[in-house]
Amino acid sequence: GKVAKALVRSTDTMARAFEGRSVEEMSTAAAHLGSEGAAEVSAEAVRQRLLRAPISELRAALAKLGAESSGCVERSELLTKLLDATAQSAVDEEPLAPGTLVRLANLRSAPMLNMQKARVLSYDAAADRYEVRLEFDSSIKRIREDNLYVEEEAGTCKAKPNNAAASAVDGALTETMEFNKKEHDVSQV
Repeated sequence: GKVAKALVRSTDTMARAFEGRSVEEMSTAAAHLGSEGAAEVSAEAVRQRLLRAPISELRAALAKLGAESSGCVERSELLTKLLDATAQSAVDEEPLAPGTLVRLANLRSAPMLNMQKARVLSYDAAADRYEVRLEFDSSIKRIREDNLYVEEEAGTCKAKPNNAAASAVDGALTETMEFNKKEHDVSQV
């Protein structure tokens, strides 16, 4: 009866959210979701990843992209907005150029790499990761843009707009400068 009709209507609406979307677009949208998983390779696997994502993850991804999600109550609306916002952010933001000097920040799985300098080697749009070469040991890592902070060649840092790593790096640099001032301040002796 009514439940079956609502289910068919919901399925049709969700199918429309994916119409005309490439696997790359869907993969990039899936990469914005909070939980990490194995990299999906088929269009169906990516679609299932997006369909199974909790609504809270969809809203968080939209917030990270600066897209409004208030007023959206159905998963299909959130998915459509996420796919649209991902496509728009790809148009709005050019990837960092190879050779760009960056600092790593807010890494939870490898905190010992926070504040390390690296050079951008390339960008993988499907995985939404930059390949960078660390300056201290020349190893190569794959890092999300949210964990990169653009550093000018003269040694001063500059944030990319809406970069979550910026405040962490600024805070760490300020703490280091405060510590160094206290350590070398002879007037307190």
